[in-house]
Amino acid sequence: MVNRILPLSILWLVLISATTLHAAELHSRTDRSQIGINESVTLELTALGNLDSDPDLSVLKDDFEIVSQSQSSQVQIINGDYSKSKVWTLTLLPQRSGTLIIPALCSGSDCSKPTALIVREQKPSDLAEAKVILEAEVSSLEVMAGQQLIYTIRLLYRQPLLQAGLGDLSPEGVETTVHLLGEDVRYETERGSWRYNVIERNYALFPQHAGQLTLPPLHFNGQLQGDNRSRFNSRFDNFRQGGQTIRLRSQALDINVTEPPTIPSQQPWLPAQKFLIGDDWQHTPPTLTVGEPATRTIITSATGLAAAQLPELTIISPQSFKVYPDQTIRQDQLEATGIRGIMEQKIAVVPTKAGTFTLPELQLKWWDIDSKKWRTQRTKEVTVQVLPSQRDASSAIDINVSDQPGPAKAPTVVPAPAESPVSPALDTASVTDQPAQHLWMWISALCVVGWGITLGLLLRSRQQRHQQITTPAQETVITAMPQSKARDEVVRCARDNEAAQTRAALLIWIHAISPESDIETFTQQAKEP
Repeated sequence: MVNRILPLSILWLVLISATTLHAAELHSRTDRSQIGINESVTLELTALGNLDSDPDLSVLKDDFEIVSQSQSSQVQIINGDYSKSKVWTLTLLPQRSGTLIIPALCSGSDCSKPTALIVREQKPSDLAEAKVILEAEVSSLEVMAGQQLIYTIRLLYRQPLLQAGLGDLSPEGVETTVHLLGEDVRYETERGSWRYNVIERNYALFPQHAGQLTLPPLHFNGQLQGDNRSRFNSRFDNFRQGGQTIRLRSQALDINVTEPPTIPSQQPWLPAQKFLIGDDWQHTPPTLTVGEPATRTIITSATGLAAAQLPELTIISPQSFKVYPDQTIRQDQLEATGIRGIMEQKIAVVPTKAGTFTLPELQLKWWDIDSKKWRTQRTKEVTVQVLPSQRDASSAIDINVSDQPGPAKAPTVVPAPAESPVSPALDTASVTDQPAQHLWMWISALCVVGWGITLGLLLRSRQQRHQQITTPAQETVITAMPQSKARDEVVRCARDNEAAQTRAALLIWIHAISPESDIETFTQQAKEP
């Protein structure tokens, strides 16, 4: 008999224990019954006993955004009584105002009761006492396509933040280029009776076409430093980490983007606050030389436009100038007040003809957004002087000296090369039978002779220091030769570093210039140490 009762008792205890373990209850509650549209609410869901599965939280997403969630468990055995509980803590942000119902949350057949929550629109009185404020504004509610629009978002807080995160700006409705204007700006301000720390972020927006531009709310997630105990006074508060969770969102803004005014034919649309064109040749025009490169730099800057919006200027140069444009450099200067686009164009110029040339003005039309008028920014024309190259200048000079003394001959004009334009400054240089030309001829000859004598003395002194054996100098033979050929021979010998040949060529050149000169005197002086 006893043997039959014992198994039945054990079976009864197992069934009772299983029933006790399976029985569960779900309870939900919020830390507040009324909140503002930008405020978060904490929902606590408690399960007593064992659940078949975790509760389904997806039903909350119709009216709420789940900002964060956590869970904790506790098991107790007191005098043989076994109990188990599990708590889910959720931070919710309402999607709309009005009376919202937190629906029943279920796990299998076990469900919590629905909870009502009143969500009111934000009032100025709410902001007056808020610990954290998120606000947004724009420079204008109506702009033209392509015009700069400044969007500013500010976070104000009067209690230290443990964590802070702000979402990105994503315009809707109109294709828009977004530029973040530098780093965040930090300062302090007063609102009512409170002093707030401020973090300000600015964006430059450029809508690409007309239409309705919508700037959706930006979301802020953060934690306030301070008391981390909830309003539930729960036994699980000691396990909470950090401070109070804050979730805010700014107001949405709608911008009317209009069509630009009538644009002249082939004219780029450039709406700006200020426009400048700089030419480094305008104030100090350089003196150019045929065959030698020079660089011209044009800098265009616009306040209220990005560098990518600036068109390259068409720079017209004379046909006798070879032009080699460099790669255009674009740069954006970002400030809290807006963007300033800068474009630099460098052009290498190589003139092929001498003379005086005029470079035409540079101009560009732009739209003044302040006065709402078309304006033209232009530079003045630039006049540059191009000199002949040194080689061309030396070959153009022909020194004419009569072989026999007598009456002066008529002036001789040396024609300029076919590719060189005739200018008044160069015409006078071609007359060779002037007194000034005779003076220049003799001065040049004496300088060249002196240079040759000095070079010879230096070579001779060097030979004596090294005790080198030299052969007796031979008598210098002066060979008749035309002036131009004699001069070219002097230049060739000097370039080849041939000292002796240079001295001989100098004597021949002097003889060609002035046959009556005392060549022997020059020869003796060149031989003396």
